[in-house]
Amino acid sequence: MGAKQGEFVSKAQEMYERLKAWRKQHPEASYDEIAEAVGRERRGLMGQLLSELAAENQLEVEALVIECPTCGKPTENKGRKERGVSHREGEATLKRGYRYCAECGSGFFPPG
Repeated sequence: MGAKQGEFVSKAQEMYERLKAWRKQHPEASYDEIAEAVGRERRGLMGQLLSELAAENQLEVEALVIECPTCGKPTENKGRKERGVSHREGEATLKRGYRYCAECGSGFFPPG
């Protein structure tokens, strides 16, 4: 098992333990209340996984895109920037390369 996989499994185990403890503290909770507690925990864990999976090939994609999608002129690398993404599966933070076109003033995150 790789380090990232081990970290994910460990966090999933921690989530399981927190939810079991929550359930003991809320013995009268309805099914909907239980589902809401599980959903909150799941979104946190899935947000971390989404961030990891989205970043897997990002550097390779960034290296290939050097032309502006608007005007086709060469762009300049403006470094890596963070961007928050909200999805029904969780909140993720993506760190991606940002490019700028001096010709038309467009800025974008590759692949476009």
